[in-house]
Amino acid sequence: ARLAPEAVRSIALPLSQRVTSAPNRHQFYTVRLVDGTAVPAFKASGDITSMSLADGYIEIPAGSGGVEQGEIVDVRLF
Repeated sequence: ARLAPEAVRSIALPLSQRVTSAPNRHQFYTVRLVDGTAVPAFKASGDITSMSLADGYIEIPAGSGGVEQGEIVDVRLF
């Protein structure tokens, strides 16, 4: 028997603070949901604690340079 495809749960929220990204890298950042905003939870590469505190993640496409504070982001929930 096959499992049904998992539905991706997401929510659009403003980002609480600016997040920068390397210009040529497609990046994923963990976030927490706090008072109706997406708060970056990423601390450092390999920091498992930031993942355990996160409610989901956002994607930052290559070439964007980052996301500004207050910009609406699509949070994919865990």
